[in-house]
Amino acid sequence: MKLPGCRSILSLSIGAVLLAGCSADRSSGSQPWRIVMSDTQGAVIADGPLLEGVQRGALRPAWSTKGNFNGVACVTTCASAYVTFADRAGLYLGHDGVVTRVDLPKVHGDLRVLLAAAGSVVLIEAQATTSRLLLWQQGSLTPIRVLEPGSPVWRTTSNGGTLYMLGENTTMALTIEATATGVDLRPLGSMPHGVICDISAPVGEAQLPDRAYDTLRTSLGELFNCTQGPDGLWIGSSNYLADGGEGEGQPFVDVAVTDSSAKQVWARTFSGERFEPSPDNGVEVLASGDRSVMVIDTRTGAEVKTFGETADAEYVGAAELAAVDFSGHVRWLTYEALG
Repeated sequence: MKLPGCRSILSLSIGAVLLAGCSADRSSGSQPWRIVMSDTQGAVIADGPLLEGVQRGALRPAWSTKGNFNGVACVTTCASAYVTFADRAGLYLGHDGVVTRVDLPKVHGDLRVLLAAAGSVVLIEAQATTSRLLLWQQGSLTPIRVLEPGSPVWRTTSNGGTLYMLGENTTMALTIEATATGVDLRPLGSMPHGVICDISAPVGEAQLPDRAYDTLRTSLGELFNCTQGPDGLWIGSSNYLADGGEGEGQPFVDVAVTDSSAKQVWARTFSGERFEPSPDNGVEVLASGDRSVMVIDTRTGAEVKTFGETADAEYVGAAELAAVDFSGHVRWLTYEALG
């Protein structure tokens, strides 16, 4: 069963329940650890019912929490992070060994935190008939945009992220970037139903160029995500669960790369959920393997580096990864980047 969206806290295909706890091997045994958010200073990781903040170089988690989380946003740097829950009202802050509730003005819908930067926090408030973006700054909670109907998928970037609202007929996209005084919102326009495409610059309210969708029609079938790569390449991908429905079966990700003339360069299926282009214009991509993660050359599909006994990893910079093993231990890895 192929699922639209990406491996994201707000992805349609991912759910998690959290449980406090800490031991030498903290795995719940239900599923491998995964990186929720990370940077060069720390990470937030999850394993089924466990959610923990980990400071780089520390021997023990900085904090743990319990609940069914639906959003996480690191505060300036990880491991301190804001967390929202599907089964608990309000906004919470994990830091310095504790998780405390933030004193917010009352809201009438369910909250999901997206972004925290420069003293500002951006959240979605979802009600029965509508959703809106809220900005929490200096103790004040202000509505900043009414959102199109749909299910939200959030993808983070170095200075913000992109919010995709997957509607019944189309997907609407909005970039959200942190500024010194708040946030900057820029619409990316509409996309076909179930499709999520990343582009390097906004195109206003117009449709994305047809070229962005060429990479979705591949030898592996119709894909759902597309991203610009180096040298005119486009990278297409889809996450899905084999031999089962949502929440069942083995996760896989199909990846295909096409050139500037829409000719397929290579295509491959990876085990696991992780697929992520590098920050360096996608010259390399990161993909899950069999108890490993692999760095792949976008241009050829060749493996550049494989890190074994790794449950999950993500880019925190060019040629640097935050990685978690199957016991919940986080390390930062580097490799020699491609030219």
